[in-house]
Amino acid sequence: MLPRTSIRDPRTGNTRPVKGLTVDYAAALATGKLPRIFLGQWEMIARLRRIPDTVVDFTGFSIPWDPVAGTLGDPEPYAAIGTARVRNVTLPTRYSHVGLPDTLHLATQEVTRRWIEAWSPEDASLPPEGDGIDATNIVHAADIWYSVKENWCRSAQRVLAARELH
Repeated sequence: MLPRTSIRDPRTGNTRPVKGLTVDYAAALATGKLPRIFLGQWEMIARLRRIPDTVVDFTGFSIPWDPVAGTLGDPEPYAAIGTARVRNVTLPTRYSHVGLPDTLHLATQEVTRRWIEAWSPEDASLPPEGDGIDATNIVHAADIWYSVKENWCRSAQRVLAARELH
């Protein structure tokens, strides 16, 4: 943890306090209570899946029967404590807790890259399969990429609207 209480705003260049900062999008991958217990982070257990108002959009990903996170068959959902928009996504049980960040291969395969680019939360299509296609971790990669693009567009619209006012 850094011993500072302010940041330099990348858009304005001004120094501003961290307190009161709002994040447009955040996600959590397979967090669980078991690691908090082992690490002695008792105070975090009650707050672990409660999303504060400092996040606008949040997606929480869980894996049923994840031995590392300590989740059982029906993982505890993430929940807003106020105004945050929270979505819960249950990943396939074949996904590996420690392997979740491994997604580079999805960008290097044209077929998986196209599927991710076209995906939306309402999409019910199955991930691509076939010889030479590695679609490991494609579900959360597609979901996160969709949310990042959506929030980039919202942020750009806000910047443009602010410029038009001046």
